Amino acid sequence: MAEDLLCASCSTVVGAVDERAEGWRLHKWSVALGHADDDDGPAETHALESWVAAQLLALADAQGVRKFVVHGGGGEGGDGEGEEGLLVS
Repeated sequence: MAEDLLCASCSTVVGAVDERAEGWRLHKWSVALGHADDDDGPAETHALESWVAAQLLALADAQGVRKFVVHGGGGEGGDGEGEEGLLVS
């Protein structure tokens, strides 16, 4: 069973320990991480592009593919047929 990762301010679950990846699986992309032993230091943040790139690489690795096409959310009921996409390789 995975251990939850909680926000220190509001106790909201923001992720879980991922033993397989030897890290944490975050449920949020916009986070600022502070260090418990340095309350006055700046919080560590990363650009949204880093999170998206990491997610795309993880998905490609999980599916065993070298190329894939990313489509925008076409709304409910759309089958994606005829939509333009971005080829990532």
